[in-house]
Amino acid sequence: MQQLHSTSANGLMNIETMCEMAARILFAAVDWARKIPHFPDLQVQDQVSLLRMVWSELFILNASQCSMPMHTAHLLAAAGLHAKFK
Repeated sequence: MQQLHSTSANGLMNIETMCEMAARILFAAVDWARKIPHFPDLQVQDQVSLLRMVWSELFILNASQCSMPMHTAHLLAAAGLHAKFK
């Protein structure tokens, strides 16, 4: 995955760069799922349901693989996921 390098003075990504990286990670997760044997054979509604159930786990796995230069807490807070972990 191509690395984005737009950061603020404190070394964190700006919001536009963060959103772009998050979108790329989610698209990569969907692309990966489409390559799983028999996944494309499922009805589209079932594919969407499965991805909706596990999107956050896939997102974290993909983000860790591409070494996102940001604090995970900031990303989770921006996505509203911090409430899940309380």
